[in-house]
Amino acid sequence: MVEDDLLRTATTNADGDFVFSPVTNWDYDNDNDLGPLDLYIVWNTGVNDGDPGNSTFTRTTVDFGDSVYEWNSNTYPNVLDGDREINGQIQDGDPWERAMWIFQTMRWGWERVFYETFDDPGPSIARWEYAEECFQIIINICDSSFFYPHEPLNGIFINDSSASYPDVVLHELGHHYMYNATDIYWFDLIDDYDCLEHNIYTEETRECAYTEGWATFFALVADPFQDQYVTFPSVQYDMENHNAPNPPTGDTVEGWVASAMYDLWDSNPDGYDQADFSFDDIWDVMKTTDPNSFEGFFRYWNEWKTYYVYDISGAHSHYGVQAIYQNTIDYNTSPVISLPGYPILRTPDLFPLNNILDLHDSTADSESGDSLLIWQITFLDSFCSPTNIDGQYVDIEILYPPAETRYCHVVIEVSDGIEATTGAFDVTIFVPTDFLYMPIFRWPEQMNPPGSNPYPPPSSSTPTPLSPPYP
Repeated sequence: MVEDDLLRTATTNADGDFVFSPVTNWDYDNDNDLGPLDLYIVWNTGVNDGDPGNSTFTRTTVDFGDSVYEWNSNTYPNVLDGDREINGQIQDGDPWERAMWIFQTMRWGWERVFYETFDDPGPSIARWEYAEECFQIIINICDSSFFYPHEPLNGIFINDSSASYPDVVLHELGHHYMYNATDIYWFDLIDDYDCLEHNIYTEETRECAYTEGWATFFALVADPFQDQYVTFPSVQYDMENHNAPNPPTGDTVEGWVASAMYDLWDSNPDGYDQADFSFDDIWDVMKTTDPNSFEGFFRYWNEWKTYYVYDISGAHSHYGVQAIYQNTIDYNTSPVISLPGYPILRTPDLFPLNNILDLHDSTADSESGDSLLIWQITFLDSFCSPTNIDGQYVDIEILYPPAETRYCHVVIEVSDGIEATTGAFDVTIFVPTDFLYMPIFRWPEQMNPPGSNPYPPPSSSTPTPLSPPYP
């Protein structure tokens, strides 16, 4: 039997189109059939997304025996020289068509990462077989897809009834890419078997909620037909409006973690969520976060603040913490305010007092830059009205000059958009009742320039105590 030669390889584009470079149209190897080539095309579920010179597939859908799925075109014998068009189509009902669905869905995930972050997310492999619902690892897991980076799976298992749900495939691919990026598989270290029974709105450990939440977020954004819904077999979740009745809250619930990350990314402002960050922003921080940390998503948030510490405006942390707060996860810290603890003394002729207080120097917030804080005067004595905040400065005016000393108490509130803190200071408007005039004092060198006589003769007769000028 003569083995067929592999003449060329190519990768289809998103529309399934492909082109081979030219080949010499002569069959040298088959002595029984010398002449023009007999051609056919083989399509398979393997591609190298990395180095084109590497013959090892980096993204594949395989069966349980590690073989990629293949489809052959018709064979065209003794083709004529020139261009030749050969097409093929996987028919509905083909027992292997779901392998191609899985393969194409994995392509969507790879493109989301590569084209937005310019990172290669690394190899990925999905195992699927027709009508198979179970795969044996440490235990036999049935009726569920999952990721496991060790033998015998070394990747993703997609159960047959989930193969037509892109969000399932992308969710598991999100786990795969997290493992590729961090080289840590959290289950190896904590043996959290309860997490195997996780659900979008069940309360789990922080590690479970963070890793599962990341994977669900990845499914939301990697699907090219993306919207705010994530669809799994027999259930669909609205990750913006949360259609679950009275779900538990906080960072131990994967649904809230996924929604928080989605609100960091999406450009739709609603409520506290005014964030509009890139997938690259979110991906970069995920790569630096230990998924096994007992802090879970809180560790991710601290890594976020550290990673974007260069942002002097504070926008990454200010809008970030609010988008997270929108999803029942409260990592916000209250702003602090430090106003003068002593009265500010002024006489009536010095009013209005413009820029009497610089609020940038008097307030601070660990997540929000000065320009993102909100100030307002919540109380002041009516005598001092009108008083206002002019940009970052406090201006004070008085209605009329007082006849006696008056006091103005001012309360200022600073808010980061979630929480507010108040502080107060006093201005004392005092009315002078007498004046004391001090003599002008001059330094000796001002009184006696070089070369002058330090003892000039008196300009008048020596004064006496009885006649002015008095001594």
